[in-house]
Amino acid sequence: MKEKAERPVRVLFLTITFQPEPGTMHGLPLATWLRDRRGYEVEVLTAIPWYPLGRFYPGYRFRWFQREVMDGVNVMRVPLYPSHDTSAARRIWTYVSFMLAAIFLGIPRIRRPDVVYYFDNLPTTGAVAWLIGKLTGARTVQHIADLWPDTVTESGFVRSPRLKRWMEGVLNGWINFLYRRHALITVLS
Repeated sequence: MKEKAERPVRVLFLTITFQPEPGTMHGLPLATWLRDRRGYEVEVLTAIPWYPLGRFYPGYRFRWFQREVMDGVNVMRVPLYPSHDTSAARRIWTYVSFMLAAIFLGIPRIRRPDVVYYFDNLPTTGAVAWLIGKLTGARTVQHIADLWPDTVTESGFVRSPRLKRWMEGVLNGWINFLYRRHALITVLS
């Protein structure tokens, strides 16, 4: 009797930035390492490259959904509102627009993952990872490089002490909710 072959572990990288954007050292090298050394199937759900320019990179344009293959890794890109200026409202809209595009345009197109790995720290990306986990049963892993909400509240974007306290409370509540639901958390140092 022939034994059924086990399928490889499917890992979904979920991040608002990915190659060719700077600061994405985890991205493609880790994805190819997991594929080549561990035999995992890795795919990426990310945004159209925009960071740190605040506009789409040359060679990329607004599309509702696009695929590319980078070093043999399937990369799916969804649009967002690209802004990296000093406006808190525009920056928030950048994060929220990626979250919405990932939910409505990306999730229907991904293969059912076993693990969702996200490493951009954004609470909005955390919402997408949590939702994918709930819908598919995938375990979530977060890599933490920046502490939230400190990243936002200490940045100078929020000047009102009252609004700052309110944002800290809301963001801390959401982030702690996510932390408690992850299968694993990794940190930078």
